[in-house]
Amino acid sequence: MIFRIILFFFSILFSFVVQAQPGRGSKFSESSIPMKISTKTSIVDDYRNPDGCFSSDLATAEKCAPGEWNVASAEVRAKYVSMKLEELLKFHKISYSSRILTCMLNYDSGLNPQILDEAKGTAGISQVSKAAIAEYLDQDKSFYSAVEGFETIRDGDTYFEEMKASMVAQMEIGLVILNQKNKNLKKPPLKKLLAAYHDGKTKKEDKKYIDSVFACAICIKNSKKISNRCLQKARK
Repeated sequence: MIFRIILFFFSILFSFVVQAQPGRGSKFSESSIPMKISTKTSIVDDYRNPDGCFSSDLATAEKCAPGEWNVASAEVRAKYVSMKLEELLKFHKISYSSRILTCMLNYDSGLNPQILDEAKGTAGISQVSKAAIAEYLDQDKSFYSAVEGFETIRDGDTYFEEMKASMVAQMEIGLVILNQKNKNLKKPPLKKLLAAYHDGKTKKEDKKYIDSVFACAICIKNSKKISNRCLQKARK
């Protein structure tokens, strides 16, 4: 009797062992193995706003109702720009304040990706020129674009034309050019770096730029939010 009881328990134990082995009639499958999380950074280059309208093409965005980019409030656009800047900073492993950068872009272009300054030869939300892009690409041979993927255009003129259709690409090239200037100047004080980036005709112009950008960034920091009141402090 005792022998039968022991045999019974061993048979139950054996059945559990068999079921626990992969490929032996168990519930184990490849789908139950946690997949490795991808570390690849993906940046969606769009013009999304609370109205839900978005496009990766400026021409389409122009016709996109009711969420046309330039119709959206400055506050809405600045919040979106700030979010994209955070992604770009992370991608390129650069440490700058997104508040300062957002205020710089607001001063430079009014957050308008379609703006062209023929006199200066600059375009886009970052207001960079062909010459500045060409100089940067010549200095930084290791640059890879988060927007263009890993097939970065190496020609300044081509990049200048291509970026017109991508607001985030405009933001990205401005950011990396700023960072290159920071390296070239051996990490100067921020105000000196902004003056070098702005490169105004006079020191008075540079001072106005710096003061405006700082006033805007400090306002955002103190109020803990991006508001039209703060953005107005960084306008020409």
